[in-house]
Amino acid sequence: DELMVRLALPLGTLQRVAQHLVYWRKARVVEVFQRDTYVAVAPGIDTDPGSLVAARFQEWQRQNRSKGPGALLTFSEVISAFSGGRTLQSASDHLRKGVEFQKVLEWLFAEGIL
Repeated sequence: DELMVRLALPLGTLQRVAQHLVYWRKARVVEVFQRDTYVAVAPGIDTDPGSLVAARFQEWQRQNRSKGPGALLTFSEVISAFSGGRTLQSASDHLRKGVEFQKVLEWLFAEGIL
């Protein structure tokens, strides 16, 4: 409803656009996440620190770094936070304070890692 109001488009139009984006693999449909939602690293993901996905993560992190203090996360730290099928709350607690958890979570899902 919020998107319908913000874009001033009828719901039917939004549904058709969403179907088109999903069909052409430009978007994915995901459920709304709660703090107690369980997530896990997808099978077959190369979690090695020297992997291509680790390099993409480091590059994304450099480009989207907030102006505040704090060191960048390593890919291993992030994978460790989500390993073993943790809840989002547990994964968030596992990472350092000051980390923009929501942005990291969005990137991981967009890349198909979770």
